[in-house]
Amino acid sequence: MLQDPATTDLINRDTWESLAGFKEIRTLGKANQAYPAAPEITPFLTYYLRLKTIDLGEVYFIFGATKAYSASYDVVRTAHLRRPADYDEYELAIQRDLTKAPWTVRQHPLQATSPADSTGSPSVANTASRWLDLCLDKHTLCRGRDALQAIGWYPKRLLQIDETGDRVRLILTENETPLGPYATLSHCWGSKPICVLTADNMVDYSCEIPGKVLTKTFQDAIVTARRLSIRYLWIDSLCILQSGSGSDQDWRDHATAMRSVYSRSILNISVARAGSGDEGAFATRDASSVTASHVWWQVEHQPPAVELTESFWTIRRTVQHTSAAVRMLPLYSRGWVVQERYLAPRVLHFGSDRIFWECNEEPWIDESFPDGFSCCPDYEPVINWPFNAADVVRPQLVPVVGPRTATMTSPHALWHDSIDAYTRCDLSFPDKDILVALAGIAENFGRSFSHEYVAGLFQQHLPYDLVWRHRGERSESYRAPTWSWASIDGPIDMRFTNRCPPCNLCCQAYTEVLAVHVDLVDPLNVYGQLKSAELCLRGYVIPCGIRKLDVYGTGRSQPIVLAIGQDGHELSLNDPRKMQGEAFIDTETDSLRGYTSTTELEAWCLPIFETTWFSHNLRDPQSFHEHHGLILKSGVDGKYVRMGTYVLRQRFMQATVESNRPTRDICLV
Repeated sequence: MLQDPATTDLINRDTWESLAGFKEIRTLGKANQAYPAAPEITPFLTYYLRLKTIDLGEVYFIFGATKAYSASYDVVRTAHLRRPADYDEYELAIQRDLTKAPWTVRQHPLQATSPADSTGSPSVANTASRWLDLCLDKHTLCRGRDALQAIGWYPKRLLQIDETGDRVRLILTENETPLGPYATLSHCWGSKPICVLTADNMVDYSCEIPGKVLTKTFQDAIVTARRLSIRYLWIDSLCILQSGSGSDQDWRDHATAMRSVYSRSILNISVARAGSGDEGAFATRDASSVTASHVWWQVEHQPPAVELTESFWTIRRTVQHTSAAVRMLPLYSRGWVVQERYLAPRVLHFGSDRIFWECNEEPWIDESFPDGFSCCPDYEPVINWPFNAADVVRPQLVPVVGPRTATMTSPHALWHDSIDAYTRCDLSFPDKDILVALAGIAENFGRSFSHEYVAGLFQQHLPYDLVWRHRGERSESYRAPTWSWASIDGPIDMRFTNRCPPCNLCCQAYTEVLAVHVDLVDPLNVYGQLKSAELCLRGYVIPCGIRKLDVYGTGRSQPIVLAIGQDGHELSLNDPRKMQGEAFIDTETDSLRGYTSTTELEAWCLPIFETTWFSHNLRDPQSFHEHHGLILKSGVDGKYVRMGTYVLRQRFMQATVESNRPTRDICLV
């Protein structure tokens, strides 16, 4: 039998044989027998089950003498499941199968019916409907967000779905008040043309949208909404004018209203699996792939104080594994979807072989275990998302459970994580959408921060949030100032250390924000597009040299020397006041890639802040310092532009700076 880790973790062969009839375990066995091991290594022999608590285990595998940890499966005690009367007969049948027909997979007595072979089956929709009803009736956190819907606000346009027939038409909500809640759709447009709303077809679509023009994704979303008894659906391409008279203003109006569109819906239908409209939401699948394995088992050798009777344990793919798999699907490469998922009160994801549910109280459940693991108090799922839906409604500190420890994450850190996740996605029109596609999230955080939003940053977090890093290129056309992450195409690192975001509580600031001037395309939308922006600062502007060394692989990460007491750029390497650190250059144009090893780039450094932390070694306590700043170059009209960032891993010697160099007022653009 399985044993307590205090004695041994090894599952003996009898136990393995008693479990081998279950589909999930047999799949593991087959996968490991096919493992491309060296000839001298025996294929799959056995596996370990290590108990972290009496309610949760982890699966290990053995390849010959090598133990390989598998993070793909959880074994969780599900004591609420009752042993069926015919379970003994079922186990005997499995034993016979192992001898005569080991490839046989029997339906588990707890599995009343076999899963459907398509996620478009009505039975799958029934599961989603049950999740929705339970969430609406029982989830306290979710009901708090649903209060927004009670106000009676609706988007400007919606698709109205006939309850019985196939008719779908466009309605203008100011003329026809909807008679119930609406759902939103998240989808990939793809490279092929799809049906869109234009000034020319708007009147016709108000009568009926022909089914033949709807993509497979739109058709599946309409079927899903109808099965969930949702009569109204919002689809961006069919509810926002895409061309014709008034389309530009209509787009700006919806950009301003995007937070309300998603947050006041009852549900977001997310077609994660499809990269284009002709793929659809529904997927054909091997039904056994979503069947959970329930094993009747009693843990032996428990401490005397622990009374643990025989019960069912469920073996299934981990939440971490499945959420990571969903994140790799086509939809989640879209930048717009980050805020669509974040803002929606609940999301129904259509994956490659199953549906998933996400809301404030159920962070991630799927068909293989549709009731979740709420029965297991020690089970803490690890979600591979930058934030969970529940984070939206928690105003102060948010507990984030990681693989090793639990930490408290502030809204400031969540905002950083949101930018990091967002900038790793793609936008079809980044120059137009870079700020707009994040506006809904920014507006939500803005209500929490209660501070001015300027070019993708909150003034409350300045000057600290100026020190971001990236792995991309600056846009050729203007869309944001150089000091804003929004000027860059590609991933942004707002949190490049494992510590909390820098702030006045833990850091010494060396730069003061004097003023911010922003010229908006739409003066009514502070979270939208920019015409221009500049930042006025007071700080120490120090000459610096950036030197290329052969040992560095790129031109963007180079040594830097700060000349504290000198007026020009000629540096004395013997000057005791010099400081050495590392520079991170923003663009290929400004980098030293391809230059000779003796090249030195002249620029200016603007110290932003210094942070100090201490080791936890009580016997040998030590303090550590990191000093962060901007690298600038001179622009036109005496203004400066950002060229990159730098870090010094030593104390900045503020007294030395103050005695040798006065502060200056400068303007960044």
